[in-house]
Amino acid sequence: MQRIPDLLTLSRAVIAASILALGLVGRPALEAVILLTILGWTTDIFDGRLARRLDKPPTWIGEREFVFDMLMVFSGLCYLV
Repeated sequence: MQRIPDLLTLSRAVIAASILALGLVGRPALEAVILLTILGWTTDIFDGRLARRLDKPPTWIGEREFVFDMLMVFSGLCYLV
């Protein structure tokens, strides 16, 4: 239970990589990119709530949550460009 917030945060890196890969497909992948983006930001909501509820000190991944968030933003922008 203690690692779930970190796994949710780490999942955003996997989602961001998937969005970047779908960028190679182009416009036909738009629906998948939208769904992945929604999934990614949903994990952002839940990892924060769960981490606060568990009241545990941040791990290495937790301290770098902003980096994972920016990976999501960057991947979405790359897809759109």
